[in-house]
Amino acid sequence: MAHKITTAVFALIMGFSFNSFAGTPETKGEAKMKADAISIENPNDVANPTELKWFRYNGEPGDEDDATLYSVITSPSCPTSGTHVCEIQTQPQASNANLPDLNVTPSETRMKN
Repeated sequence: MAHKITTAVFALIMGFSFNSFAGTPETKGEAKMKADAISIENPNDVANPTELKWFRYNGEPGDEDDATLYSVITSPSCPTSGTHVCEIQTQPQASNANLPDLNVTPSETRMKN
């Protein structure tokens, strides 16, 4: 009889232990807050198709149609006149916000000699 009581008490204690580690389900508000925090931590991970960004061209003249030759910058520093592309302000690609969408005409192009 003592063995049955000990087993029952042990099972009861284990049940409480497992429930305490299971956590509580999050509310919709908590889930949204987590999603917002993720997007704030990595703002360049997902592109906003209406957002304009500045990109510096790092390639040679003639390769301006290769998006991988551009890098995101916070503000332009090249002159507004010259013969070769230096920086463009345009929409990022929908699949990679760190690359320019070269199918869209840039809203501004900075040139260099």
